Amino acid sequence: MSGHVSDCSLRTDRATEILRPVWPEVVVIDVRARAGGQLSSVYEVQCAVPAESVIVKVYDDRWDWFASIGETAPLPGITADIRQLS
Repeated sequence: MSGHVSDCSLRTDRATEILRPVWPEVVVIDVRARAGGQLSSVYEVQCAVPAESVIVKVYDDRWDWFASIGETAPLPGITADIRQLS
């Protein structure tokens, strides 16, 4: 995984928690902080099950107001759509 930065505050157990609604059997094997993300911290999460890497953005608490507009994540249909892609 190229282009990562060394500081990584998202732990594998938390990444697993975040991905569990989408992939109930997920096994996270590595988390690396990525450069970028003006409003969020950006991480590349490598999974053994499924054998995929995904980008996870973690927003600061000050952006909670944004999540409260409409329904909060995962939005209806998103989980099913993501499962169809895998």
